[in-house]
Amino acid sequence: MINHYFFLAEVARELRYLLVGCEITAIVSPHLGELRFQLRKGNDHMELQLNWETNFFLFKISEDDLRMPKQYEKQLFGAWHQTITEVQQAAFDRYWVLSLSDGSELVIKCFPIHGNALLLKEGAVLSVFR
Repeated sequence: MINHYFFLAEVARELRYLLVGCEITAIVSPHLGELRFQLRKGNDHMELQLNWETNFFLFKISEDDLRMPKQYEKQLFGAWHQTITEVQQAAFDRYWVLSLSDGSELVIKCFPIHGNALLLKEGAVLSVFR
């Protein structure tokens, strides 16, 4: 049961350790239900993959093969080249909030089928993934 609040809260703590200080170099979508964050921290590169294509919300962090997909759509333009300053789990809910250096926030809803990613600034929605 990986979509349970308590599991996602623990993952958010780990994501905070990994992602705070990372610059988002790209956010792309190779498939309709998949979103990939290309990240850089110093000389290290990593990728956070989010997938809503199955009956589960799946995620993966990799540092190995960081090639951009050949076919993709650009997504969430305003978040490119921003630095992640904080990662939080919403209180008793299943979404993560990634605070960015320009004051905007990436909200990742970790629901299996109805999950989504939104870019917000001052409460206004700037971009929506799905």
